[in-house]
Parts: sequence; C-alpha cells; structure tokens
Amino acid sequence: MKGHYASESVSVVEQLTRLLTSQKGRQWHWIQMIRVRHMYR
Repeated sequence: MKGHYASESVSVVEQLTRLLTSQKGRQWHWIQMIRVRHMYR
C-alpha cells in the first residue's frame, strides 16, 4: 500500500515538473497562482 502510494506521488511530481519545464506550463502555473490569490482575497 505504502509503496504503491509513493509511486503514484512520484508520477504526479513528474507530470508537474514536465509542465513547469515548458514555457506554456510556466504561464499556466502563474495564471493558476494568480487565480488562487484572487479567490482567497
């Protein structure tokens, strides 16, 4: 169970890193951050 969860989290991290490495991913990341900030205001 624990090992399976660890492998799942790693796959998620890999996907996030791939998105962040691409310029489009960075833009999307910043847009999401701005949206979150506006929502919590």
